[in-house]
Amino acid sequence: MNSLTNPILATKLHYMHFNPAMRRIADILITDTQSLLNCSIGDIAEKSNVSAASVTRFVQILGYKNFKAFR
Repeated sequence: MNSLTNPILATKLHYMHFNPAMRRIADILITDTQSLLNCSIGDIAEKSNVSAASVTRFVQILGYKNFKAFR
């Protein structure tokens, strides 16, 4: 399975390379996978205490075009 087909796996594989803001996003998605399914980019940003732009950068770092593709 390609890690791009599984966003949580991709997040876990890249975790050690993330900066603190990216790790906060990853922590939310790993511990509450329902967030990925049910939350908007703004919701994830708020829960992670980062900007929506940081969430966008996060998914792009993982190789996704945008948050929708990541979900």
